[in-house]
Amino acid sequence: MDDILSQIRQHIEGVVVHYRIPENLERRFNWLAAGDSHVKQDLLSHLRHLEKNLVVEGARVQLPMMLEHLKGEQGQRTHRLAQILKIGKHELEV
Repeated sequence: MDDILSQIRQHIEGVVVHYRIPENLERRFNWLAAGDSHVKQDLLSHLRHLEKNLVVEGARVQLPMMLEHLKGEQGQRTHRLAQILKIGKHELEV
């Protein structure tokens, strides 16, 4: 299980480097940064980092339930089980 989570984290970190934050949220960052481009960049980077961690944490919570279902009696009738992890326009199907 840890191996799968590690692979998910590596994929998310490698693929989700740049994506567009919604314009209304970016305007808030402009206001918070008060014209300081470094502060704005730090805020955007922090948000991206939090989103990546939330996606990996979501996978950590969901995967055991998915595996338990597949191993159980109901899993014998399951032909496909998937979880789609999404950040911006990036999607990872597990």
